[in-house]
Amino acid sequence: MKLCLAIAAAVLLLAPAGCRRQPRGASATRPTRPAPSDKLEAEAWAVAHKLGEAWQKKDVAAARKLMTPGLLDRISEQAIRDFVAGPASHVHKGAEVVGGRRRSDGRMEVTLRLTVEYRAQMDPHADVLDRVVVLKREFGEWLVDGLPGPGGGG
Repeated sequence: MKLCLAIAAAVLLLAPAGCRRQPRGASATRPTRPAPSDKLEAEAWAVAHKLGEAWQKKDVAAARKLMTPGLLDRISEQAIRDFVAGPASHVHKGAEVVGGRRRSDGRMEVTLRLTVEYRAQMDPHADVLDRVVVLKREFGEWLVDGLPGPGGGG
């Protein structure tokens, strides 16, 4: 009997230690996003962020201003509208740059995490989509030179 009480007391003393919450901001509770490695990469990510903002607002004109003349020649206006505005039943809830890498041709591939809410379905829900956009440095600034999906020119 004394042995059972001793074991129960030990379990009660040790159990809370394993159940403590991590302090706010601890890396175990929130994964950290990668950061741009240099100034050029940060500039490219900033343009991708602006594209994400245009996507979230479904602002086709603002998105077009961020694109290279070459991309505008390679893809149709409909392809731009399909990416930026999408169907009316889709609500663009959020866009975030979550990573990127340099390509061997001097361009950047930047991943945008897009959150879309589908409202016109029997089961409304949200999806998080990772989409890669390609950026190219032209005339001293980064511009979008490829969009995700068929006909995206990337």
